[in-house]
Amino acid sequence: MDGRFRAVQAAVVEHIADVSTREHVEVGVIDQAGPKRLVAPETFHIYGERAAELDGTLGPAFVEDPTDLASLHATFERLWAQAHHGDAARALLARIARAVRR
Repeated sequence: MDGRFRAVQAAVVEHIADVSTREHVEVGVIDQAGPKRLVAPETFHIYGERAAELDGTLGPAFVEDPTDLASLHATFERLWAQAHHGDAARALLARIARAVRR
């Protein structure tokens, strides 16, 4: 991997750590090197209680069904529970930034 690309990626990770210190921001980081109880089957974005977007191979799909939304909210809560937060998340992000720079 190109050194400039690594520097940019490391800077992004460090920026996330910096932003996580702001009062109105919560960041959770899942350690991909450790065991996980759950891996997200796809990327998803929840927009409140009324809609969500799934990012699939063929493009985005929007979900509005209450049962599907409840399932996505439950998945998010399980992922959030296994994530590192606060100082532990920032320590993990610092390790990631160092590893990316190598």
